[in-house]
Amino acid sequence: MNERTERLARNEAAFRMLNERAQAVTEELAREGFGSEPERVECVCECSNAYCSAVLELRRQDYELARADPGRFVVAPGHVDPNIEREVFDLDGAVIVEKHPGERAIAAATDPRA
Repeated sequence: MNERTERLARNEAAFRMLNERAQAVTEELAREGFGSEPERVECVCECSNAYCSAVLELRRQDYELARADPGRFVVAPGHVDPNIEREVFDLDGAVIVEKHPGERAIAAATDPRA
C-alpha cells in the first residue's frame, strides 16, 4: 500500500463514519418514540472520492450486510476503485465492495462498530 491508496482508504472510512452516525441518530429517535426505523436507509456513497455527493438508498438488511465486515463499504455503481477494493455484492442502486489486504487494515482500524 502506498500513500495514495492509504489516503483513498481513509476517505472511505470517513464516509462510513458519517453513515454510521446518521444511522445511530435514526435508531435513537426511534427508541425515543419519534418515528420508527425505516425499512430502507439513505446513506452517502462511501467511495474514495472525497468530492462525491451521491446519496444511496438501500434496504436496511443490505446496509447491515456491508457493516457485518469491517472491510466492506457501500458505493454507488461505477464508483468501485479496483486499486483498493473489489466488488462483492451488486445491489439495487448500490454496490458493496471489499478492501484489498493493505487497505483492509485501515478499514478494520477505523471500524466504528469494533
